[in-house]
Amino acid sequence: MPTLEAPEERLKKFKYRGKDVSMRRKERIAANLQLRKAKKDEQALKRRNISQFSNDLVSQVSVKEERNPPLKLIIEAGLIPKLVEFLKVAPLPNLQFEAAWALTNIASGTSEQTRAVVKGGAIQPLIELLSSPHLTVCEQAVWALGNIAGMGKAFTPPFTFCLLCTPSQITFLRNITWTLSNLCRNKNPYPCEQAVMQMLPALSQLLQHHDNEILSDTCWALSYLTEGHNERIHHVVAMGVLPRLVELMTSSELIILTPSLRTVGNVVTGTEQQTQMAIDAGMLKVLGQLLRHPKSSIQKEAAWAMSNAEFRVQKEAVWTVANFATGASQSQLTEADKLHEKEKLCLLMEEAGGIEKIESLQLHQNCHISQTALNIIEKHFG
Repeated sequence: MPTLEAPEERLKKFKYRGKDVSMRRKERIAANLQLRKAKKDEQALKRRNISQFSNDLVSQVSVKEERNPPLKLIIEAGLIPKLVEFLKVAPLPNLQFEAAWALTNIASGTSEQTRAVVKGGAIQPLIELLSSPHLTVCEQAVWALGNIAGMGKAFTPPFTFCLLCTPSQITFLRNITWTLSNLCRNKNPYPCEQAVMQMLPALSQLLQHHDNEILSDTCWALSYLTEGHNERIHHVVAMGVLPRLVELMTSSELIILTPSLRTVGNVVTGTEQQTQMAIDAGMLKVLGQLLRHPKSSIQKEAAWAMSNAEFRVQKEAVWTVANFATGASQSQLTEADKLHEKEKLCLLMEEAGGIEKIESLQLHQNCHISQTALNIIEKHFG
């Protein structure tokens, strides 16, 4: 799970979020909030032709200057259904934006306050706003849905449209990725298979992005999806994301390294085939490097992943030693013997029942095989 604390303002606006956020994200959020404030003030001036009732209602909820808006009073006054109605007023995108902003603020409160937004019927209208021709409206709807998803409310918004976003819409993509991560994090209930299959293509494409925040949230989303049953792991690895995840494990950015390592570690808890796919993607080489990482938390994660693949790691190690011993010169074998690792190999062979196998070969009809078996017993196990 993420480990770094998020700024207070992020925690207020993005519920249950921010445990692994870099200083770059803190700066981005602070700047983003300032831009939103300026945009909101400008749009407030343009809303003078909207009914006075609409102006008054929305302004009560979405005034950003208040650190602790009276959310409880707003809910008790029964204003949420009216805000939900405003989401449907397509001819007035400014009003839709303000209503979505107000619901975002309410959904950033307690679980009960978020639940009130859900009970007020906000989810479907917010999902429909994702197809709005106005980017600011879409982005605010994503933000609101992200707060709702943080509560654990399962829904399946059509986020595959994010693949059509241009690089200039980076903030929008970040919000979408964060919301996807929240949706994948749900445990009760776990996202249904249909929802997972809808989200995976988007996550697979987002994994190819170069923005650190998008990569971080995407990797966390995949780590949540690979927790638990082998079938969940299968859905993820079937997308062909393992090579990219292993590549991201070499990142110098901790916010990318940590979740990518966690995801691969989850994969190797699965079937032999799934573990082999991780090994084929180059996992072992990178894990070996991460065991020497300066941060102990990364060393621990790498050791955990390595232990999950222990049997296959031992098998690969034995093959490596066997290949070396077969083709090495006498001087190389002498140097290898000085490493004092022979005892460990002998112990592994004994634990695996190898001595009995070798002893039985002493009775083999082929004289060369029987003599070799005798030599091994006398030299290494005598």
